Amino acid sequence: MTKPKVKKTQEVLVRESRVRARESQQLEAELQAVPVETLQEKFKDFAGIEVAERRLLNPDVWHSVAQRLVDEPSFGTDPHGYKGKWMLRWINTSHPNRYSHVIGNLGYVPVTWPELRDADKLAGAFKEGEFVRRGDKGVELLVKMPKELFMAIKARQRQQSHAASTPEGLRAAAVADAVARGADARAIVGNITGGGVETLSADS
Repeated sequence: MTKPKVKKTQEVLVRESRVRARESQQLEAELQAVPVETLQEKFKDFAGIEVAERRLLNPDVWHSVAQRLVDEPSFGTDPHGYKGKWMLRWINTSHPNRYSHVIGNLGYVPVTWPELRDADKLAGAFKEGEFVRRGDKGVELLVKMPKELFMAIKARQRQQSHAASTPEGLRAAAVADAVARGADARAIVGNITGGGVETLSADS
């Protein structure tokens, strides 16, 4: 005869959760303390160690894009990209409208093979054609944008996002939404409470 399962109390569940959180924090601290050289030696036979090494040096960057252009310092000279001139990204052109969106709406342009530094080291290179591609049938395309321009755009996006979160911005968004739905903007009152917008008609 099996024993009935005892249901844990809320206090026990909270205590166990805290223990797991402490264990997780301890493990993370131990991993952060491991020297890069130790990891390089330990995993030297791992096929992806070169990319992993780059990510250890700069974990905030997705290093599938470890490429640099010829007018930039090499990765070995500037691993963090502080002196880089370009923002590079790979796009999958097999996705519908991806190419037209990235080129036409976001302002990136394709990278040509002569522009690419260390082109011979690009894994999975697909060298048929003018532009830098990789992968099966070359569906992944490398595109670029000046880093200064990219950062300026991102700064304005953050500014716009912040402005939109203010009462004035929320009120304007409510009016714009009402107009988009065919309502009379003059009959809309934006009631801004608790960071949300309640759209009220003149008859409410």
